[in-house]
Amino acid sequence: MRLSFLKYLMLSVAIGFAMTSSSIAQETTGKLVNGFEPKWWKEAVVYQVYPRSFKDSNGDGIGDLNGITSKLLLTLRGTPFLYQGDELGMTNYPFQLDEFNDIEIKNAYKAKVATGQMPEAQFVTEARRFGRDNARTPMQWSAAANAGFTSAAAKPWLLVNPNYKQINAAAESADKESVLAYTKAVIALHRANLAFTYGDYKDLDPENGQVFAYTRTLGDQRFLVVLNWSGKPAEFALPAGIKLGARLLGNLKPSAGPGSLKLEPWEAQVYRF
Repeated sequence: MRLSFLKYLMLSVAIGFAMTSSSIAQETTGKLVNGFEPKWWKEAVVYQVYPRSFKDSNGDGIGDLNGITSKLLLTLRGTPFLYQGDELGMTNYPFQLDEFNDIEIKNAYKAKVATGQMPEAQFVTEARRFGRDNARTPMQWSAAANAGFTSAAAKPWLLVNPNYKQINAAAESADKESVLAYTKAVIALHRANLAFTYGDYKDLDPENGQVFAYTRTLGDQRFLVVLNWSGKPAEFALPAGIKLGARLLGNLKPSAGPGSLKLEPWEAQVYRF
C-alpha cells in the first residue's frame, strides 16, 4: 500500500473527514488533485488532531521526517495547514496511562481494557501512537521551564514534551538548518510559484510503495517532487521525458546519477524539469 504515513494526515473533502487507512488516503489523494473543479475547501490537505507528523519511532527525541511533511503539504494542490508545532518538528509525547486527558482514550480504556479485551500494556502503546493528546501538548517556545508556554509554577493542562530543550522556537529561529528554517523555505517556494496552487498534478509511479514522486506543472513552471517515505534508502528511476533541472529545495544533499535519484531515508527534493 502507498505511503502508510498518510494515515497520520487528514485529507479533507468538504467536511474534513479523517482518513486513517493508508490505502483509503492514497485513493482520496488522487481524487483530490485530479477530480472536479478545484475549490480550496474541497481539495484541502489538512493536519488531523491525532499523532504528530514528526513521529519519533526510535525514541531519540527527534522526529523522523525532518521537513518531508511540509514538502508534501506545500507542493500538493489544496490548502496546506500546519498545526501548532509542526513548523518546529514537535513529536508525540511518551504518555503513561494516567497522563492522558482525552475523553476518547478514557472511554476506550473502559471499553477494551476494563472488559478484558486488550492488555493494558498494548492499550498504552496504541494510545501513545494514535491518541489525540499528542497534538495538544503545550507549544514549545523555548528551553525555559514549561517550554516557555506558561510560568514555571503553573501546571499546564497537558505535560510539556520532555524534548522541549532540543525542539523549541527560540533555538530553531537561530538555526539556519532547523526544521523551522526549512518550513519557511518551503512556504516561500509555494508562494513564489502558482504551479503548486493551480498546476496540474501527475503521479509518476502510483504503485511504488516507498517513493512518492509527482510533477506539478503550469505553463512554463514545471516541478518534480520526489519524497522517500520510509526509513530505508531508495533509488528512483526518472521516467522518460523527465530531465533534472535546477534543484530548488531539499532536506538532504542530493545524489543524482544518470537517469535516477538515490534517496536517503526520509529524503525530500524539489527540482525544475
